[in-house]
Amino acid sequence: MDDPKRLEPIIKLAEQKKSDAGRRLASARDRQTTDQQQLNQLQEFLAEYSVRFEQAAGAGMNAQQLRDYRIFLSNIDNAIAQKKQDSVRADRKVEESRHDWLEKHQRTEALIGAHEHMVRQQVAQRARREQKETDDRVGAVGVKEPYLRN
Repeated sequence: MDDPKRLEPIIKLAEQKKSDAGRRLASARDRQTTDQQQLNQLQEFLAEYSVRFEQAAGAGMNAQQLRDYRIFLSNIDNAIAQKKQDSVRADRKVEESRHDWLEKHQRTEALIGAHEHMVRQQVAQRARREQKETDDRVGAVGVKEPYLRN
């Protein structure tokens, strides 16, 4: 019978890897949240400045102001496109990190289950051995009695 204690350092290492994967997942989720918040902010800026542009254009603007506004709105559009790409990458990273953590979690749980199974087997084997020793002692006493009666 294998000694369950041999698995303990392996379980400890697996738990550490699972914990590290959990921290990476939390970090990826934080990045995902930040990217989404920044994207929402940029979209709000675009909407707000688009309204201001329409109002200013309706009130009259010179060519330089018109060009500056358009460049500004174009820059916001570019920032939104970049942030959308960042957001997609962050979503992918969260999914990869979640998958990695899940793998580590399942491996850790399997090792813990194997350890518990080995412990139960060891306890059962010890109980059987003790029962056999008890039975042998009782049997030995029973064998001596017939000789005493003769």
